[in-house]
Amino acid sequence: MSDQAKAKRGIDHLVLPVNDLDAARESYTRLGFTCTPDAFHPFGTKNFLVQLQGSFLEILAVHDREIFPAPRPDDFSFPRFNDDFLVRNGEGFSMLVMDSTDPDADRADFKAHGLNVHTPFSFGRVAVLPDGTEAKVGFDLTFVADASMPDCGFFTCRQVHPPELFWKPDYQRHANTAQRVKTVVMAGEDWRDHVAFLEGFTGAKAQESSDHARFETLRGDVVAGTPAFAQSILGKGAASHDTLRLAGYEIGVAEVGAVRRCLEEGGVSCQETPSGGLSAQVHGVPIAFSG
Repeated sequence: MSDQAKAKRGIDHLVLPVNDLDAARESYTRLGFTCTPDAFHPFGTKNFLVQLQGSFLEILAVHDREIFPAPRPDDFSFPRFNDDFLVRNGEGFSMLVMDSTDPDADRADFKAHGLNVHTPFSFGRVAVLPDGTEAKVGFDLTFVADASMPDCGFFTCRQVHPPELFWKPDYQRHANTAQRVKTVVMAGEDWRDHVAFLEGFTGAKAQESSDHARFETLRGDVVAGTPAFAQSILGKGAASHDTLRLAGYEIGVAEVGAVRRCLEEGGVSCQETPSGGLSAQVHGVPIAFSG
């Protein structure tokens, strides 16, 4: 049985905090992505999404700090974490989210792996559909944390609404032919120190080599390695850190040529990656595109 077949979870989405949601929408549109309408969380943040096949990008901004929930000892505050991330680091890649079908099972599994599990959290919000109508969608979140990675957030997400209320083909068609989150890239000189945590969180066995570990999930790979290894996927210019960070991500596309056309038409500078794909920087995050 392959490592992927034995994996427990797949990549659900990536959280990408920005200072200005309208400016970010313009940037992602110039990259050739279709963006959903803005949505507002009941706890003070807002977002738009880039829906792919089974996973998505969440571009997030602070909407109203006055309604951030008051912190409690065992809670993980999603809005405060991302607000603090922006203050400390500027725009970037703050959180990796895996999918879930059973939050209770997630909690038990995380505890069995020695992970620090926070209080369960559920919420609902309004989603605007392609025809302009609205639907209520809901999510169950299970947060875990690693104090040695203070700028990385981790949680699982179960959608508690009919899939057709969230996933929309009109939102999943992109001019750049994007299909999926192919690889999440984490980079730091201390990457070996975090392999056990990432095995427990992703639910996938690490495949280790001299400069990185790869976790083949049910939907996309997570890799953690040296900054030099990260640049082999993301291209030159990917940030270098001593402590492991979420460095960037790779999007699988149907046609790299379509990506090149979108970037040229959008006036977006790019570089070729060692694997023959393209990479562009947007709001503090390098994005690689490959076939």
